[in-house]
Amino acid sequence: MHRIGIVGAGHWSRRLQTGLNPDVFEVHKTLDVVSFEEKRDLLFDLGVSRDRHYQIDRGDPLPDDFFEGVDVVQVASPVEYHLSQTKQCLEQGKFTVTEKSYGSSRSEFEEALDYLEREGCWNSSYLHLHYLKKLLTIKMPEVLEQAVEREGKVRRVEATFVEEYSREDAERGWLFEPSNGGVFLDWIHPIEVLVDATDAEFNLVDGKSYRVEPEYSEHATAAHAELEVDGGVYADDAEAYVRVGKGFPETEKLLRFVFDEGSVEFRFADSETEFETDYRGSWTWRSRGEVVDSGEPRGDVPYELMAEELRHAVELGSTPMDEEYLRKVYEPVWSFNEEVGVESPVEDRKHVDDWVSETLDAARDEVVS
Repeated sequence: MHRIGIVGAGHWSRRLQTGLNPDVFEVHKTLDVVSFEEKRDLLFDLGVSRDRHYQIDRGDPLPDDFFEGVDVVQVASPVEYHLSQTKQCLEQGKFTVTEKSYGSSRSEFEEALDYLEREGCWNSSYLHLHYLKKLLTIKMPEVLEQAVEREGKVRRVEATFVEEYSREDAERGWLFEPSNGGVFLDWIHPIEVLVDATDAEFNLVDGKSYRVEPEYSEHATAAHAELEVDGGVYADDAEAYVRVGKGFPETEKLLRFVFDEGSVEFRFADSETEFETDYRGSWTWRSRGEVVDSGEPRGDVPYELMAEELRHAVELGSTPMDEEYLRKVYEPVWSFNEEVGVESPVEDRKHVDDWVSETLDAARDEVVS
């Protein structure tokens, strides 16, 4: 039995527990800036009693007694604390799962990679990017290989990952803070999928940030990036257009690969749908106005697959971490934050509304020529 300590107990903690095999893992302790009383319902569901919940102030170091009796630590706090907390966990000799990113900036991220190399901690660290464990992502290389064989190289890829307004996001304004990496880091998922499924490099050409939902933050709550693409299944002059954000009128999670006379679309299920139903998303390959093939993968939810990979990593002392791959994933995010930024987004209501409408209309279209 491996005992897990969670730093930053929130909605992802329930999802983690859902994927855990109770014969292999147990959520043993939690730590947060919020008291046990305020987290009572969640902690009850996790099976954590009052004496196994720790409360600290923001930015404080993790207390030594939190680590006692814990084998694995999940760092799921705001990203701005991930570098210091990940290092603390590794220094305590704990296998460490870090959510989203090791840091909120290029310098923090590079510091983390240097630390892992210098201290020999690569096989004790697991950076969790949960879209990589979605069945649609796992199916993607096979479908694209078949499509490229018939259609030729991909000319353009369009990624639209936007979510409708939610009260939970309105209460999590820290997500959009520059100190937390901003909205493009929060929505790194299309980039992580594209790098993983197509083995290409994506470099920023241009971008803009938008304040779609003013209630969420004074900073950008959405981003639009134009990227040049090199390698993989793409033509020499291929481009990628990535639109991400929160606070939209509706939710769309789409990756569309466009050929000269066809396209392949992958429409992802949101996490709540995956946990509550057997729907895992769908894909459709169209050519010259006709559907060539389509499908809806069935099987485990991402956290079940992650938990199984985590078990192997903990027990065998080996993780699927790759330094070159990680740099390819995060490079577009760091470039966007450095060159475009989230502090001065487009706020003019007409410009924002026009961009939102354009984004949603493009995602709804079934065929792109």
